[in-house]
Amino acid sequence: MCLQAFIVLGDQPEGQMTVKRLKDIQGKECIFITYNIPSGIQTEAHPNPGKPFTGLQAESWLPNEQWVYSGVCLRGQKVLKLLKRAFEQKLIFTVAATPGAPDRVVFTDIPHARNFYECSGDDFLGNVTEALKDKFIE
Repeated sequence: MCLQAFIVLGDQPEGQMTVKRLKDIQGKECIFITYNIPSGIQTEAHPNPGKPFTGLQAESWLPNEQWVYSGVCLRGQKVLKLLKRAFEQKLIFTVAATPGAPDRVVFTDIPHARNFYECSGDDFLGNVTEALKDKFIE
């Protein structure tokens, strides 16, 4: 109604997202993402405000080639742009309370491939795109 953009902000702690372009053993170009969320103190948005949490360094992969999903052509580059927006809006990670251990940073429900073979499935980019759309990232 007010014609302003709707932006969802999550509770992801501060961190960095870096991107490299690599080639797999077959010579296909792929996108390699490294996330670094350092350990810190939980805020009011987390399960145990004022208590420490354990950070995370994680890697993820995207294919750089074109995929067709529900009749729409997707490229890893487009999905990467969406993931960057989601990271800036603090939607990729959250702090989870863990019984008997320090609370820790974990992925939210946006799919990430831990290796190149996980991201090469026909529906991977589509699944990532749908999860981002659920968070108003399009």
